[in-house]
Formats: sequence, C-alpha cells, structure tokens
Amino acid sequence: MKVKQSLLKYISPDTPEELKLRVAKAAPPEPLPPEDQLTALVVLTFDKNALVAGAAKKGLAEYPAESVVEALEKKLDPLVIKRAVSAHSDKDAVLLMAAANPTTDEETLKKIAATGPEEVSAVFLDDIERVRARPFILDSLKQNPYVPKPLIDEIESLLSAQPSGTKKEGAE
Repeated sequence: MKVKQSLLKYISPDTPEELKLRVAKAAPPEPLPPEDQLTALVVLTFDKNALVAGAAKKGLAEYPAESVVEALEKKLDPLVIKRAVSAHSDKDAVLLMAAANPTTDEETLKKIAATGPEEVSAVFLDDIERVRARPFILDSLKQNPYVPKPLIDEIESLLSAQPSGTKKEGAE
C-alpha cells in the first residue's frame, strides 16, 4: 500500500497509541486533507493494537460521506477505495465517485456495477473505453436490478462500435 511520507508520523508502528487514537477519531493534531485522513483511517484499521484498530474502523464508518467523496476525487490506493466503499456502501455519491476513480480495483468495480444505483451506469457510459478494456463491468451491470435494459443496450451498442483511435479496414 502506498502511503505519503507525511502520514507515517500518525500511522507507523512506533507512533504513540494516543496519537493513533486521535487520528482514528478523525481528530489529528493538525487537520489532514480528506484523502490523507481517509488513508490514515484505513491503515489504522490494520493496526496490531486492537483498541486503535477498533477506533479506526468506527472512525472510518463515521467519517462524513462528503469528505469521502472529496477524497475519491484524488488518486488513492485501491485498498483505501475498497475500504471506503465497504464502510459507505449505502451512500450513492461514494459509490459513483469510486466507480469514476481510475485507481479503483476490479473487485470493487464489479461490486459497484452489480449493486450500485442506476446512475452508476452513466459513469461507465461516459467512459466507454474503460468498459471496453474491462468487459466484466458490462457483465456486472447486466446483473444490477437498478440499471434499466435500455441503458445496457446503449452501452452494448457503443461497445460494438469502432473503438476510438482505430481505423476500419480499407479506410485511409
């Protein structure tokens, strides 16, 4: 997992428990940008100290969805995105931003495509080349009861069209 050097003072094994607990409660000594706070919370959920790990899990679940959405506008480690989606799976805005984030892993994309709100199909419709490169997205969207058949048909139509940047045979 990639972590900024500046976060190590809050999350390393040598960090005092009191400081880790403050970060786990989203109250570090100095404010952290949402992407750093979210990363710190996820890392601390794996802390060997059960008290810290428990506080971080609670902090992640209670971290405001608006801040999670803001963090998802940045490139994050795929594990951070996966844990954020897991903790905020009932928040459509979080699911949509995670679907749009280029660093979201395949397993999380499958889950979002298969269970997310109808609007998730629009995210993939806007990035048809991503769907073309990852056919499992369309397969998952087809399983989603919230995505209407006409949207699936539109995505399939776009996928069957000539990919952008390629020439048809015989074209000059």
